[in-house]
Amino acid sequence: MSYTLAGNGVLTDIPWVDIKSSQLDFLVLATGSVEQHGPHLPLGADYLVAERIAQEVVRRFSVLQLPFTPVGVNFMFQNWAGTLNISAETYTKLIVEIGANAAKICPRLLIINGHDENQPLLLTAAQQLVTDYGMEVVVFEWAELVLDILRSVCESKYEMHAGEGLTSLFLHWFPQHVRMERIKEGTQISGGLASNDIHLDHRAYNPRLINPSPEASGVFGNPSLANAEKGAKISEALIKRVTELVRELNWEGAAAR
Repeated sequence: MSYTLAGNGVLTDIPWVDIKSSQLDFLVLATGSVEQHGPHLPLGADYLVAERIAQEVVRRFSVLQLPFTPVGVNFMFQNWAGTLNISAETYTKLIVEIGANAAKICPRLLIINGHDENQPLLLTAAQQLVTDYGMEVVVFEWAELVLDILRSVCESKYEMHAGEGLTSLFLHWFPQHVRMERIKEGTQISGGLASNDIHLDHRAYNPRLINPSPEASGVFGNPSLANAEKGAKISEALIKRVTELVRELNWEGAAAR
C-alpha cells in the first residue's frame, strides 16, 4: 500500500514525510469507553463501534484517522469489574491537545463518539478547538445520529445499554465478540420525563450510579431480540448518514479547494 497520498490511512501507520496536508479533506478521531456491556459483549464495545465507523469513513474520503485511547469517562457503571474511568478534566484535555496538534495537519476534525457520557465533554472540547485553534469540528454520538432507525428496527420497548440495537450491530460487524450463550433479557428501567431509554425523548437528565449485584447482568434492554439482519440495517443507515453529514459540511473534496 502506498502512502504518497496522506488520505485513507491511520496516522500511526505512516512515516511523517508522507503526511500531505494539502491532500486531506479532514481528520477523524474515534472515541468510546471501556465499561461493562453485560455478560455477552466485550468491555470495549463502545470504542469498537466508533472505531469501525471511523474505518468506514477512511475508506470513503481522503482523511487520516488520529490515534486515541479507548478509555472514556464513566459514571454510571464505574464500580463494575473491568470498567475504566478517566476524569472529565483529563478526557477533555486529551481531546483538546490532540486536536490542537493535529490542526497543524488539517483544520477540519470529525469526532465519532460511541459513549454517551463522553458527549458533553466533547462539545466543550470542540468549542475550545474552534475558539483557540481556529478549527472546524463536528461531533456526533452514533446512536443519536440514527436514533430514528434504532427505534424503527428494534422490537423491544426499552433500550438503554447492551440491548437489542448494540447487540444486533455486533452480530453484524463483530460476531466473534458476541457470547451468544449468555444473551438474555436484561433489566427494564421505567422512563418518564427523566430517562436514558432511547425509545423515549429525553427531557431531563437524571444521573444514576448503578452498582453491581448478584442478580444484575448489567444489561438494560433485551438483546435476546437481536440479530445480524437488524445490525445490517442499522449499519447501512449509519454509514449512509455519516456520508451525508460529511457532504452536508462540504468537506468532501475540501483538500482540492
